Amino acid sequence: MFSRLSSLLQFTVLLGTATASPTHGTSTVVRPVTPTTVSVSASSDFSSLPSSLSAASSSSTLASTPSPSTPLATAALDKAQVIGIVNGPVTTFNGIPFAEPPVGDLRFRFPVPVHGYNGTINATQPATQCIQLEPQIRVDMPPQMLQDVEVYSTSVLSSSSAPQSEDCLNINVQIPTGTKPGAKLPVVAFIFGGGFVVGSNAQMPGDAVVARSVEMGQPVIYAAMNYRLHAFGFLGGKEVKDAGVGNLGLHDQREALRWIQKNIAAFGGDPQKVTLWGPSSGAISSTLQMVTNGGNTEGLFRGSVMSAGSTIPTGYIEELQPIYDRVVDAAGCNVADDTLECLRQLPAANLTAAAGTIPSLFGYPGLATPWAPRADGKFLTAPPEHLVLANQVADIPFISGDALDEGTIFATGSFNITTEQQFRDYVH
Repeated sequence: MFSRLSSLLQFTVLLGTATASPTHGTSTVVRPVTPTTVSVSASSDFSSLPSSLSAASSSSTLASTPSPSTPLATAALDKAQVIGIVNGPVTTFNGIPFAEPPVGDLRFRFPVPVHGYNGTINATQPATQCIQLEPQIRVDMPPQMLQDVEVYSTSVLSSSSAPQSEDCLNINVQIPTGTKPGAKLPVVAFIFGGGFVVGSNAQMPGDAVVARSVEMGQPVIYAAMNYRLHAFGFLGGKEVKDAGVGNLGLHDQREALRWIQKNIAAFGGDPQKVTLWGPSSGAISSTLQMVTNGGNTEGLFRGSVMSAGSTIPTGYIEELQPIYDRVVDAAGCNVADDTLECLRQLPAANLTAAAGTIPSLFGYPGLATPWAPRADGKFLTAPPEHLVLANQVADIPFISGDALDEGTIFATGSFNITTEQQFRDYVH
């Protein structure tokens, strides 16, 4: 892991210290940089903190608090004080909201940015994660295959024990301990993977990334975002297209990148030195962030590391109408005059249950999951392969890699199609 991490960090620092251009079949030698010596306000006495902690969003404030012996650090964000945890060479600020809670009327809407912070934000607890879908693992597959898939689904996909909530649009920021505003360290913006149905910003141990960067003498800041999943973030169909609210999970990612531009300097990061990083669906997302907006990055990032694949053909969002209709039926909204509004008003648990009736991760569809980005005429004006051919892609350096046997994992759901009904389920 460390050799791959070292390559990532060297690439990130390179982007922060020189202007790089895309290359083909070449390698670059990176000269180590001298880390900046900075400091952060830290305290091990929790008794000095206010007795009640308030924040701009409920996702950033949890009931539990660190023990009195836990070393703490603070950072100023607008008019707020953000409280994080010091753990040796890394200081962590968890669950800072970058958008208003996408609940109530804001469900199936674009993310609404938090326009200001006040009071005290307790960023010491694991961040709330977005509502997940349970992977649909076939129990009748060969024993060794079943064991491997179960290990993958529990150890990799179930990356956090934090509570799940629709109010989940938050970001974790991890910095080298002692970093001050103005340090202008390069930033790794992590987009988690999980087939657009599971995962969270706790998927990758960001503290290991930051600690390793310090060991290498090339310190970076790690910022990991949450984004809405499955029906909450990637519902398709004609109604969704007509309302202009497709690919909301990608819009969440974009809003998190805007938050980084506006706020990462408060933690010692340089908004001009942001590199995307993502595995699996995080790699797909990174690619799609490169082809949206005609390839104009808006200055949000200047490089990308796709550590497990890149985008796949998406098709068009209206082609998901059968999926939309099945969700509507399962949710009991099929008699409503406005089915999208009916889904918007459902309790989150009911919408999740309706989405769970659709085969997805590890099911028959494999990579043809219904919960994935589609060309919607807005975020993706056409399927990404068309946009790349039309040269509507960001002209930035990138690294693309592959994960051993990732495709095999997605093939497990269709390992033994032997009946007519199984075939029908597979193709539909």
